[in-house]
Amino acid sequence: MAAAGAVASTAASRAAAQDSVTVRFEDQTSNGQRVTVARLETDRPLYYRVSATDSGTEYATGTIEAGSYEEYTITLDQRLTETRRLRFSVYPESGGSSLADPKATVTVPDGIEFREGFETTLIDADPEAGFEFPYFLYAPTAPEDDVGGPLLVEPNNTGTTTDDFGKHLERARLLANGDWNGGVGRVISDQLAVPFLVPVFPRPESDPVDFTHYTHQLDGKTLAIEGTELERIDRQLLAMADDARRRLDDRDYPVEERLALNGFSASGNFVNRFAALHPGEVVSVTAGGINGMGILPRERAKGFDLDFHVGVADVEELTGSPFDAEAYSEVNQLLYMGSLDFNDTVDRREIEDGTHERIEYLVYGPSMQRDRFPYTKWAYEQAGVDGTVFRIYEGVKHTPEPVIDDLVEFHRRSIAGESVEDMGGGVEPDDGGGVGRRPVAGLDTPESVRAGEPVTVAATGSTGHGAELQAFAWRATAGEDAVATAAGPEATLRFPRAGSYDLRLRVVDDDGQVAETEVSVDVEQAPDDETDGQADSEGTDTTGADETDGTDGDDSRRRARRRRQVIAAR
Repeated sequence: MAAAGAVASTAASRAAAQDSVTVRFEDQTSNGQRVTVARLETDRPLYYRVSATDSGTEYATGTIEAGSYEEYTITLDQRLTETRRLRFSVYPESGGSSLADPKATVTVPDGIEFREGFETTLIDADPEAGFEFPYFLYAPTAPEDDVGGPLLVEPNNTGTTTDDFGKHLERARLLANGDWNGGVGRVISDQLAVPFLVPVFPRPESDPVDFTHYTHQLDGKTLAIEGTELERIDRQLLAMADDARRRLDDRDYPVEERLALNGFSASGNFVNRFAALHPGEVVSVTAGGINGMGILPRERAKGFDLDFHVGVADVEELTGSPFDAEAYSEVNQLLYMGSLDFNDTVDRREIEDGTHERIEYLVYGPSMQRDRFPYTKWAYEQAGVDGTVFRIYEGVKHTPEPVIDDLVEFHRRSIAGESVEDMGGGVEPDDGGGVGRRPVAGLDTPESVRAGEPVTVAATGSTGHGAELQAFAWRATAGEDAVATAAGPEATLRFPRAGSYDLRLRVVDDDGQVAETEVSVDVEQAPDDETDGQADSEGTDTTGADETDGTDGDDSRRRARRRRQVIAAR
């Protein structure tokens, strides 16, 4: 995690622990809110405890996922008011004896002034203010010099459908307190000294809408809801933010106008889609575990109109305002996946024609990491959405905890106006189809071809993998010379003389991706030895070839029949 205080001394308390757990806890200077573990490496989940060496006073407890960490920052539950000698103890999460307990002196300088925050508070729904549901609000106590950033928002994600609002309320409370969905939002709030808002939106099973409305993802069906308290929950969230700013102002707690958004899994999709609807309200977004599918900043792809939430084709129809591509490109976004994240909400066994799920599968592709994420990245690059970076974290499962340090740093840089360009990586290059989702050119020719006789060829086996093939171009050559050309999925050609020819098919899909395949065609002499010396094709120009080009006996032109697919997608 991002360091909270500078290291004041290289004289370190070090402990190489049992069972592949290594901890380095060094002397440091702190503002009293946080302490930093210089290095922590563990092959198992750990429970930690920060306490005073003399009195045993406990300052912080928590858990750490297996992994390797540098400058791991811990926000203290109880603030240090003076310089203390502290112990950082780690234990197996499942229980047992201490694996390491290094000690360090934490120096708290005199004269640090703090802005008092407040603990997690439930704010009741206020329909007159524009929001039909309650929300939680938290503000960290922090040094005066650190406060004044944007309002951080992480939408609630219950993880299931239920009409019991109490369950949604409790999960949102846990999230606001840092005890749900990785606790990332609370960590960002504490480390960056920004207030934290968590809405309490329901995800109904049947009332007032059915379970197909994935409210916690802000899907297309949710945005289209009318006539119930769930209408336009995106606007309700903006109203909550306005209400929170008024409350913070009443407490003399400074906050900026724009929002910083964080989400994971369903709430990761929510914040990415929310930013597309309201880009002018957002300064930064971190969205992880999103099935590899960020909202596409385009209206059409692979033969489909991309309505919200896949794309933005109907945003104006749904909201009254068109998609603002320029403003969206200015929002800093970190979209990320774990290489071992297999939590896929697109069930290909239940995909039906005409559904968002069907379009998602055909446009993005089957694999979250190999197909969908590369395609999303390509679509953003093509649309000029320069503020978004993509990252696949090697060895990470469906959890944000191992990458919390990057999430904090991404928001810190975004708020400070610093570059985030170098924070992406690990995503395979893509040319617009998603890796493994490019078009394929395939063709069939008769087993026997005679000089001068019409030959029907077909683009059998060609596919756009969900995209629509728009063009088919045929070209027969003898050496470097074209002897016949044609267009269409099926065409009739004539080869002028006996000999060996190359026949190439080129297909183009509606995204402009190109695929080619080539075969050798051995043309036999006609029984009556009559050829007209002219190549022909239906409705297209043809070019003749002289006898030498077609029958010179060169072994290189008499190669065995072969098939070669050439991908030249762009």
